[in-house]
Amino acid sequence: MLEENLGRFSFREWRQPISFASKGSAVLQVRATNNRGMTQPAEATWNPGGYQRQVIELRFLLDKSVLETADLMNRSEDAVKNLQRRALAAMQRALVPDGYPGRGGAECPPTELTTSSSGHSNAA
Repeated sequence: MLEENLGRFSFREWRQPISFASKGSAVLQVRATNNRGMTQPAEATWNPGGYQRQVIELRFLLDKSVLETADLMNRSEDAVKNLQRRALAAMQRALVPDGYPGRGGAECPPTELTTSSSGHSNAA
């Protein structure tokens, strides 16, 4: 049973009564599947604690400034900057496991960067 939906980026609690055939220890694993059939991966790839994802969503998807993000996350601006740096590094490791050119990875074309009004860079 799903609890109340608190918004697009919120966590959603759920409950499911279960019974086991015998006493002892057991492992329960849960993965969510959305209405389009997309299922969570069995192993997390880059989001320890959820804060890294949240800072990326706020900064890049919702175009919030560092100050706005800090206020929304109840963290200091320096903490937001550090989370963003770690999140982008983790995403890079997950998306380009062999590294970029000059770091042992395959060649890829150069990317031109532009800066948005909120001060963060976007690939053009």
